[in-house]
Amino acid sequence: MFPVIVGNSNASASTLESGETTVFRFTLEPVDAGTQFTVVESGLDALPDPATSMDSNRGGWDFELDELIAYLEGSE
Repeated sequence: MFPVIVGNSNASASTLESGETTVFRFTLEPVDAGTQFTVVESGLDALPDPATSMDSNRGGWDFELDELIAYLEGSE
């Protein structure tokens, strides 16, 4: 397994103090066809509106991961 990268989203000073933040983990694993990239975000259930936060963050991840794919494919 490749290194795992962990970080916080919404990590301003006020959200960290209030606990209103999530943690995301990136994992890279070798597979037959290349490398599998997995993103797991946790902590949404502790936010004031988990469903809205999940929908918003999903849209953000879709956008960011689409940019990553374009970069890796050389079509950025």
